[in-house]
Amino acid sequence: MPKYRPLVSQFWQNAEQKYHREELMKLPYKFILSAGLMLGSVALANQPSSTLTVDEESLPACTKTALPEGVEFAIIYPDCGYVDGLAPVIKEGKYGFADTTGKLVIATAYQEAHPFSNNLALYRQNGKYGYLDRTGKVAIKPQFEDAWGFWEGRAKVAQNGKYGFIDSTGKMVIKPQFEVVGDWFEDGLVLFKQGDKYGFLDKSGKVAIKPQFDSAKSFSEGLAAVTKKTGLTDAQGVPLHKFGFIDTTGKVVIELKYDLVYDFFMGASYVVDGESSYYIDKSGNRTNMPKYQ
Repeated sequence: MPKYRPLVSQFWQNAEQKYHREELMKLPYKFILSAGLMLGSVALANQPSSTLTVDEESLPACTKTALPEGVEFAIIYPDCGYVDGLAPVIKEGKYGFADTTGKLVIATAYQEAHPFSNNLALYRQNGKYGYLDRTGKVAIKPQFEDAWGFWEGRAKVAQNGKYGFIDSTGKMVIKPQFEVVGDWFEDGLVLFKQGDKYGFLDKSGKVAIKPQFDSAKSFSEGLAAVTKKTGLTDAQGVPLHKFGFIDTTGKVVIELKYDLVYDFFMGASYVVDGESSYYIDKSGNRTNMPKYQ
């Protein structure tokens, strides 16, 4: 049940190898993808990952924070889930929040609780999702079948098996009507599917880029990976695609000619082109691998 949004952290580079993908993808704040993720993930698809043993020497410093007896951090990477001084914690299967001193400031009373974003924390109680403010008061009452963290002032929610978006007051700004829609807005746009084609909506729910692609991914650094089918299939009969990139106006800025592409990170994308693989810049020219911190 992915509902987290990635966050900027040096620990993300190894996090996917250490924790279940479901836990990482729930974060309602932005991760920058590392080279390891770019090379280890499959573009345009969610793939399961394994849980490996944790190297304690690489644990973030916050794990040394003394918490009350029986209380543990709900998230270790990155940075124990702290956002503006609060981190989700768990005790006996119930979730709450601790400050940077380890003091429990929001009691462990919830079925789920996820890191803050836009000063709101997604939580679940009695099987429904809502949002808490930083004092622990209910800001948006639990009413959704499923929900995601806020990003760019919007949060994805589910009602009656369909998806839409609310704003930070809880107002439904895009009514639940989509069976397939992206989990968050990026550059003011979110992916959606209409029929068998993919396009993008703006924050009001209007079509910003009409559905015309056979597959697509959310924007990253102002560009989104999109595909068109070639009319050919692989040995298993799966349709083959060619990959390229569009900008936020929907213009194709990097030709759909690659066999596989990854999100842009630090101005570069890793691509597969026939028997070759290399990095390209935002103009489609070959470039060097970014220097990761």
